[in-house]
Amino acid sequence: MQQDKLLAGLKTIVGEEHVLTSLEDLITYAYNAIAPIHDELPLAVVSPGDRKEISALLHFANKWNIPIVPCGSGTGLAGASIPTPGSVVLLTRRLNRILEIDEANLTALVARV
Repeated sequence: MQQDKLLAGLKTIVGEEHVLTSLEDLITYAYNAIAPIHDELPLAVVSPGDRKEISALLHFANKWNIPIVPCGSGTGLAGASIPTPGSVVLLTRRLNRILEIDEANLTALVARV
């Protein structure tokens, strides 16, 4: 029941079509080239479309104590994105326009085209 409530909340934030929960999708984002065998799956893979959705997602995750694991292009070659059990993978694929690169702080400001 708790999981259904959490998934419903995620779908409210980013839209049902941007919350992936099938076994195939969860397995896809549960490993990378560095550690290809990983037995634990995330709760969901979520693809926000703008900073408002990201902010709402992070607020929601903080309220429910859900770990967020960012995922960029998803090649799995950097070994940077291995979700923990019950976490939510924040997939950035809908944020596909770079607005600014801040080299000093190692950040990028991106938006959706």
